[in-house]
Amino acid sequence: NQPASWSRICATLKLSPGRVCRVLQQHTRRVVIAENVRPGPALHPADGMISEEARKVLCVRVADCLPIFLIADDGNRFALLHSGWRGTGIALNALDHLDRSTNDYHAIIGPGIGPCCYTVPAERAIRFRDRFGLEAAEVSTTHGHIDLRAANLGLLVKAGIRTITVYQDCTYCSPVLISYRADRDAGYNGSRRMAALLGRF
Repeated sequence: NQPASWSRICATLKLSPGRVCRVLQQHTRRVVIAENVRPGPALHPADGMISEEARKVLCVRVADCLPIFLIADDGNRFALLHSGWRGTGIALNALDHLDRSTNDYHAIIGPGIGPCCYTVPAERAIRFRDRFGLEAAEVSTTHGHIDLRAANLGLLVKAGIRTITVYQDCTYCSPVLISYRADRDAGYNGSRRMAALLGRF
């Protein structure tokens, strides 16, 4: 059975649940072809989907991690990704599976936790910075701040994506966006999520 919140989303968007492709997100860099994912309660483990089917609508859940959208200029190929610190690099995996011989792609990096609020142990920030560049993290003696947007932007630019839109909204700071960390710090269980969707409605 689908949760009531998901049914409300589909009803609001006038969207048949059968058109929507979702996966079991596990903070990986795994990307699957949406047409190979069977609908139903047993979700396929992955953190990104690619589709060439016009009727498909892709969906990932986010609440500090970034939703990343990749859309071919002709609109016939698209990908939706869930990228946290463990999954940074999933955009390159998606691009490896996309036909880029006849299309340029537009990338959109959606709202996520900003470096202002993404505090992590210094060791993790150092490893993240070493892997993704100086812009990806700042480190002090005791802790660090990770910049997921900068890390993914750098990867997309190096991959040759020329049109990139970056939303700077920090989920932790925003009163209207959902943040796992903000919910947890406020004493809640951190179970709330936002849905990012990509497709033709």
